[in-house]
Amino acid sequence: MSKMLRLGALALAVCLVLAACGGGFSDEIRDEFMANCVPAEGTEFCECTLDGLEKAFTTDEFLRLGENAFTDDAEPPPPEFFVIIETCNEADIGG
Repeated sequence: MSKMLRLGALALAVCLVLAACGGGFSDEIRDEFMANCVPAEGTEFCECTLDGLEKAFTTDEFLRLGENAFTDDAEPPPPEFFVIIETCNEADIGG
């Protein structure tokens, strides 16, 4: 699986955790994202991506991404999602 797809799946899984917790981009959520992202992607890449997601999406938007990902008629994430991942990937960090 490509780095972009793995990270996309991880980010969507974190969205579900956010929905369950009812919180935002808290330290706990950041820690959870990093704990699951670091082994596969590297610390710098994961930090870059998480920072980009926090800047680009409100908590509600981020939650909707996660909720939508697992529906029968799931739509792909918006272009901004992939731009963040690609930007961090092109920076040649953590991978």
